Amino acid sequence: MPRHSLFRSTPVLLIAGLVINSFGSMPIEAGKPAAKGGGPSYDVIKLDDLNGIVEGFAYDVNDSRLVVGVAQDSLSNTQAACCWNIVKTKRTFQSTLQLLNGSDFVQSTAYGCNEAGEIVGSGLDTGGNAFATYWANSNALVQSLLGLPDSFSCSASAISNDGVICGTSVTAVGEKTSAILWRVTSNGVWGPVKLEVLDPDPLGVNYVVANDVNDQDANGVITIVGHSNGNAVEWTVTLSNDGGLLEGPSTILSSEAEIQAVNNFGIACGNAAFAPNIATAWIDGTPMILDPGRSLYSAIPHDVNDSGVIVGESGIDSEAVLWTSPFDEMISLNKFLKNSLFRKLITAEAVSNSGDIVGYGLLDELGTHSAFMAIPK
Repeated sequence: MPRHSLFRSTPVLLIAGLVINSFGSMPIEAGKPAAKGGGPSYDVIKLDDLNGIVEGFAYDVNDSRLVVGVAQDSLSNTQAACCWNIVKTKRTFQSTLQLLNGSDFVQSTAYGCNEAGEIVGSGLDTGGNAFATYWANSNALVQSLLGLPDSFSCSASAISNDGVICGTSVTAVGEKTSAILWRVTSNGVWGPVKLEVLDPDPLGVNYVVANDVNDQDANGVITIVGHSNGNAVEWTVTLSNDGGLLEGPSTILSSEAEIQAVNNFGIACGNAAFAPNIATAWIDGTPMILDPGRSLYSAIPHDVNDSGVIVGESGIDSEAVLWTSPFDEMISLNKFLKNSLFRKLITAEAVSNSGDIVGYGLLDELGTHSAFMAIPK
């Protein structure tokens, strides 16, 4: 899910495969090229766009190949949260677009889903108020999630398999954005819970965002990642037996950086600095620079799965890319467009634990967008 923040440029020195920089005091090994020969291969399919009536943007996918995102009608300038259900036939994959129930929302977007098929996102009502949204499944009525008492808008970015939702609440005065959590249980929704502000601004004008949340470990602890005032951070929270959320230690992992996603095995990904963005992975809290490919360090990873596959976008003109692990070379997904309807894949937004990749690209020179899924062969 693209969530870009602006950072000041960070000095970087690359010598013999080592990176020494301002967000880590120790040399960090850069991504190494993968061994020649072999490598991944994908079939890239265009997701249903109602025969060109809408443009699709895919933001997340689960192992059941439920894809969520937004369908945009450029003629009426409207957009609606949607999902695609992917079915494999004998020789091909077929997708069906389904608009999610938006209730009174005039615009909505689905940003995340979990393995149970629960979906989260955001919606804008007729009064111009923005709410975080939750759907229990693709056929359910939408439920609005309230932000903090002093907020005028909020959105939800991800939901774990434990029903923990992370997102951001925006206020008009004081703290501009706050990272928040909700938890969906059989007894209703717990929250919102505000996460700690790290490196607080002396004037109280803080920008804190929660981008992703993983599943609980054996001790009932989950990790939430994002940024706090330009620092890449992770928060830990314990899930209580009564359905509550007990905040634990929080840590700044890197300055002038943002974490976009985290998996269940200690690997997070995101970007350090800005202009250019430096694609970065954090392994058990230690940052390392990902292989930049031809991007000259202008790359943004968006997601990482439990196998360590990282996906994102690269380059000034943006192209969808992946790293098969934090130690391997960057690969452009556009190399797999043979026999595809796409002219170019712009960004890879998410990768499932099964290895399916979703995002969006261009169908023609007129700039017509469509959602895609890249399926491992």
